[in-house]
Amino acid sequence: MKIADGQTYRVTPDEDGMSLLDFVARRLGLSRRRAKTLLDQRNLFINGHRTWMARHKLKTGDRLDLPETRPSARVDDTARILYRDNVMLVIDKPCGQSAVGPRGLETGLRKRLACPSLCAVHR
Repeated sequence: MKIADGQTYRVTPDEDGMSLLDFVARRLGLSRRRAKTLLDQRNLFINGHRTWMARHKLKTGDRLDLPETRPSARVDDTARILYRDNVMLVIDKPCGQSAVGPRGLETGLRKRLACPSLCAVHR
C-alpha cells in the first residue's frame, strides 16, 4: 500500500484519546478496513516506536511516522534458502517482504524454482 510513505503526522488536541486505527483512517482518508491493512504491515512508528495495535490510544503531540518503503527486491536477491529436500524448503524471509500475493515470496519462489505447486506454510 503506497498511501503516505515518508509522511509524519502530529496528534492534535481534538484527536487526543483517539485510537490509532481511527486516527489513521481519518488522517489518510481511508476506510477502517484499509487503515487496518496498513497497521498490519507494521510499518508505523509512534514517537519512534513501531506500533501496530489498532486500539492504541494516542495523546496530543504524539508523532506518527510512515517511513518510505522501497519496492520489494527481487526474490533472487533477498530470500536465502536455508534447507531444501524433496518435501520441504526453508527460507530466510527478509523483513518487509510479503509472503503471499502477486509480488510475494511464494510467487517469486514458484517462478525461481519452477515449482508451481509450492505452497507457503508459516511458523
